[in-house]
Amino acid sequence: MGMALAASLSLTNCTEKIEGPIAPATPAGIPFEISADISTKTTNDGLATKWAEGDAINLFHAVAGTTDYVSDNDFKLDATREGVFTGNLSSALDPSTSYDWYAIYPYNQALETPANNATTAKYFYVGGRSDTPAVQNGNNSTSHLVERYAPLWGKVANVPSNEKPSMMMQHLASVVKVKVTNTTEKPLTVNSVAFTSTEPIVGQFYIDVTGTAVEYTTATGLYNSSTASLTVNGAAPLANGESAVYYIPIKPHTVAKDATLKISVNGHEKPLTLPKDVTFTAGKIKTLAFNYDKVVVDYVTLPWAIDGTGGKSIWTSTVGLSQNGLGSDYASNNAPYLTKFDTNGDYVQVKFNSPAKQVSFKVKMIGGPNTSYFTLQGSSNGSVFTDIEEFTVSGKQNSELSFVSSHSIDESYRILKLVFKRGSNVGLGAMSISANSTDPAIYADDITSVSARGESAGELVYTMENLVEGTVLSSSCDGTVVTSVIDNGDGKTFLYEVSKNLGVAREGWIKLIYGDVEKTIKVSQNAPVFTVSRTEVELDAAADSKTTLTITSDFDWSAKLSTGAGFTISPEIYTWAADGKQTVTITATAANDSQDGIRTLGTVTFTDAETFEEIVVTVKQKSSYIAVGPSSITFTPANFTGGTSGTGGATNSLIEGVKVYTDKGFIDGTTAIRVYANGIITISSETKTIKKIEFTSTASNKYGPSCLSLQGNVGSSSYSGKVTTWTGSSNSVSYKATAQYRFTKIVVTYE
Repeated sequence: MGMALAASLSLTNCTEKIEGPIAPATPAGIPFEISADISTKTTNDGLATKWAEGDAINLFHAVAGTTDYVSDNDFKLDATREGVFTGNLSSALDPSTSYDWYAIYPYNQALETPANNATTAKYFYVGGRSDTPAVQNGNNSTSHLVERYAPLWGKVANVPSNEKPSMMMQHLASVVKVKVTNTTEKPLTVNSVAFTSTEPIVGQFYIDVTGTAVEYTTATGLYNSSTASLTVNGAAPLANGESAVYYIPIKPHTVAKDATLKISVNGHEKPLTLPKDVTFTAGKIKTLAFNYDKVVVDYVTLPWAIDGTGGKSIWTSTVGLSQNGLGSDYASNNAPYLTKFDTNGDYVQVKFNSPAKQVSFKVKMIGGPNTSYFTLQGSSNGSVFTDIEEFTVSGKQNSELSFVSSHSIDESYRILKLVFKRGSNVGLGAMSISANSTDPAIYADDITSVSARGESAGELVYTMENLVEGTVLSSSCDGTVVTSVIDNGDGKTFLYEVSKNLGVAREGWIKLIYGDVEKTIKVSQNAPVFTVSRTEVELDAAADSKTTLTITSDFDWSAKLSTGAGFTISPEIYTWAADGKQTVTITATAANDSQDGIRTLGTVTFTDAETFEEIVVTVKQKSSYIAVGPSSITFTPANFTGGTSGTGGATNSLIEGVKVYTDKGFIDGTTAIRVYANGIITISSETKTIKKIEFTSTASNKYGPSCLSLQGNVGSSSYSGKVTTWTGSSNSVSYKATAQYRFTKIVVTYE
């Protein structure tokens, strides 16, 4: 296996020089020009590339030997002169000084220095974005190895200011060349290629081109990946034995001996463990060979069956199966009938590799009693379908029905479709297709949802085909979950026993053996059920008040009350019966009129007699005590009637037995109530004891609180800002207006 893998995916020992480069730009300042070697370029002609119209570079300069770099921004290719870039310097050059010059392609307006690192925090791309594949158009093309896929840099040192800089541009990227050979019988159309290394190789990097060697660094906040991906558009199919190459630009790096690289073609991935250190060099192409040998299987093998517990996901994610229109799965309590048919035309489809004999399936009428229909259709090519048989789904809600096809299935059919016509919603459970074969075959459904209590006489139903004279059917079981399986002697059933389960859900098996044919039936057993409908109850305040809860269990249980519990329960002991559901009645032993409100009467602990699992329920009781506290009434101008402008008149308001009256009042629209000088304001009630009064005036000075004088020795009065506050205990409180007083609101609080 290792030798085969090594042969199908390997590194070549040779490297090729990348013949070219890439570029973008804008001007400002002092006109200037430089030359970039013509062998450096941005469009590809085979593996030879050249500069293209519109290319631009970032240009930088510094006094020779220094690190005080000046950004000259973008320099654009002069369309009339080969390899000449023109732009405007950011600052004038000293005629007596020599300079170092740096160029980076493609132009990036964010770059401010050729010494980019985490401090400058100006990244650019190598190999393109980490989240977006590079794109190659067709087989064997290199035209995409431009711009940010394959950036360039150049440097020339110690150039006198009176000389035009001329530099050789160099590659910042390496290239992985993947040679794909189709070794399958079917044509192969390559649509994606990916290369995975041991460190980030594509995406955002800080790149410093000012040292003796280019430095590539990454940091938190930069987006990069150890996988470089390539999308291939419009590639011609490769016949068996044909090859094509695909180019993936990456960051230069070295991979140590014994490390593992990965190549993926159309999602088919293979590893390559390196026999020696391998370096992916800037400006060089490293070739990897990939033999595509994945055999695509898009069908199931007959006989085929599912148990229904996978629901819709089985039909959407299993090779050979498909569906249309299925709704979201039914709730788990409908298992195994989880697959929802709820619209006319919904269907499931099975593609298989040999003639089919018979189809069987089970359904549940979950949506109601209206009659629905399923039509079984067959096709030899997946385009034209022919009706084979119709099945009528009728009964009442939650009826469970089984169907077996009785009409012959054409030997040419390789696809069967089950199409729904709705009366009510239906859930599909187990389904199977038997093979049209002369070989002996055993058919039986898996056994699901066996109770934790076990099973003493379960019935396994089976059918057989193509019996052989003298061959005997035998059985065995796992011995832990299924402890016994016995032939019932009727040619169609076995009786089995399942042991009690006191732990987690588990699975056993029954095996039927007929000569060389074996059929294994999975037996799934549930974990013990021990649940309560609620873990906290609240009784009414009266003595003998009652409430109920429901305990659901697989075994017997008992209950124990906490010490001093103020309630009783019934029953206190339960012996399992029927569905394991038991209603428990909780009764208060006394009334609760406590001023403290709701009180806890205690707890009751239910204990499973087999698993010893405990459930604790807290019991509380409401209180009948009603606290008496203050209430308040708010009076606004809208609540008043009467009054006379200028002199004032009787003005009053009555709300809930509380009266506000003044003998010299006037209603100033909806704004305020005026009380003219020497007028009396009286707040009174025949039925309520007044505890607090708050007057809000229109102002804090004129017409405000200083204009009010409390009458009589009743309570106390104070004011702050616009608000005058009286506190005390009385049925009547009066104030005199010593000058005109205007209020917008009166709030009266009473007991």
